[in-house]
Amino acid sequence: MSPEQLRTLQNLSRLFEDGRAGPRQIKQLSELLATINQSHDIHQHFEQPNAFQDFLLNI
Repeated sequence: MSPEQLRTLQNLSRLFEDGRAGPRQIKQLSELLATINQSHDIHQHFEQPNAFQDFLLNI
């Protein structure tokens, strides 16, 4: 998560806690979480060794 994403998440969190979040903030939160999850999935995919990498390391 980037520092900008973290700030946005913290600001949205405050709005939700205060009961001031509306439809626009719900959509913004949904989009932010989707972006964060997609980024996490991509990083996880490349961090986990696969069979081809194992093969290359063992030759």
